[in-house]
Amino acid sequence: MVVEIVIYSLMIISLSWMLIDYFKSRNFILQAKNPLYPRCTIDGKTVRTVMAPVEELSFQTRSWKVKKWTVFTVTILIIAVIFITIYFERYSWHSALIFIHLPLMTKFTSKVPCFVILPIGVYIEERLFKWENIKGYTTSSIKIGDEAYGMFDDSPSYTEIKLHGNRKTKSIYVQDRKEIDKIISVLNNNGVYEVNNSKVAHQ
Repeated sequence: MVVEIVIYSLMIISLSWMLIDYFKSRNFILQAKNPLYPRCTIDGKTVRTVMAPVEELSFQTRSWKVKKWTVFTVTILIIAVIFITIYFERYSWHSALIFIHLPLMTKFTSKVPCFVILPIGVYIEERLFKWENIKGYTTSSIKIGDEAYGMFDDSPSYTEIKLHGNRKTKSIYVQDRKEIDKIISVLNNNGVYEVNNSKVAHQ
């Protein structure tokens, strides 16, 4: 009985973590009505993350719809499994492990490929970097040996803009020079400047 309670608790915790992530993402879409970048529909057309070309931060995008229905399906499935196993008193370790990991897999694999600069910071791949937590950015052309080389079509024609946070870094890849200049201008206007890699590494 104790083991079953522990397993059910882990399922609920895993499910809760997925749902918290979902509602955080939903709230950011609601907040991103007047972004500093992109300012118009043509902005961001040549910008991408490692995952995919960036999409508008909207409930109407394909990635958000897939995320929404995946989260809904997993939630119903986990709740159904818990009630069915309690009612029929049947329990399987293999099934338990699958349903504990399913919400976590959903959380990490259903990210929306987004890049939006907001008054409070930079929102990239569903992670917010507040202005006060950004140490700077670096830019570099993609070349053979780089992590992003070959990860998407025509990768050498892109420039990597890497944001350096207090604990983590996140990169976007931009193909058009005008887009690069727009993004850098917005970053500079909010007190974020280019730094060299050696300086960032020693901070």
